[in-house]
Amino acid sequence: MKIKDRAKPKAPPVEPGVYMAVCIGIVDLGEQYSEKFKSYSNKVKFVWALPGETITIDGKEEERQLSKEFTLSISKKGSLRGFLESWNGKSYSDEEFGELDLFEQLGKACQLQVVLNETKEYSNVANLMPLPKGMPAPVSKTAFFTWDMDSWDDAAFAQHGGVCHRARNVLPIHPAVKADGGVEIVSDGADFSGSPSCPHFCHKACSLYHKI
Repeated sequence: MKIKDRAKPKAPPVEPGVYMAVCIGIVDLGEQYSEKFKSYSNKVKFVWALPGETITIDGKEEERQLSKEFTLSISKKGSLRGFLESWNGKSYSDEEFGELDLFEQLGKACQLQVVLNETKEYSNVANLMPLPKGMPAPVSKTAFFTWDMDSWDDAAFAQHGGVCHRARNVLPIHPAVKADGGVEIVSDGADFSGSPSCPHFCHKACSLYHKI
């Protein structure tokens, strides 16, 4: 048995440039440990789909996706604040920023500036810009998902399998996360054209889904 015959080929990175994107996932990662700073901090991950940019996975054509993690901080120097102010086209006071519901970004469109890492193997989101005034928002065919650690449900989380590839490795290595756990399947969903889409999972406040 040769390794090359069994190893799956690595997906090519998204080419550097500026892309239209839609936020399809927001994941509360809970407390994550930083080896660099030797401390814990709360993190959140945003996941974007790039409509029009596709890749074939297991014989199925899927939209390309990018993600970025942020430390949850109100500080003006924090990268999360800069991204959200640019995305929403608004400068926030500390009080206003602290009251933002991150899940309300779900489904919002933007532009992403993509760069490659030093080895040219991976794509990174370097910057985020709002859509130019008057430009139609892109539409993603990928089902939306969110996860909220405050709405933890052991029974729902234990339902593993059937979750599409994009959700499998979103959840972190966290003291409360079981290594062989899963996520709740809410529904098979439908994209905006009414066509079936893959399953998605959601925190308990799923009412935000219909705000989009």
